[in-house]
Amino acid sequence: MLSITEDPELADEYWEKIPVILVDGQPFDFWRVNRDRLMTKLST
Repeated sequence: MLSITEDPELADEYWEKIPVILVDGQPFDFWRVNRDRLMTKLST
């Protein structure tokens, strides 16, 4: 797990979208994370 608060570049890019979920380095969900959709994505 990575925290955007520990990476200045990620913090600049995603600060206004917290919470933000990146999967394989790509934005997947932000503001409201859909648990079912996330679990489906992680299981593929």
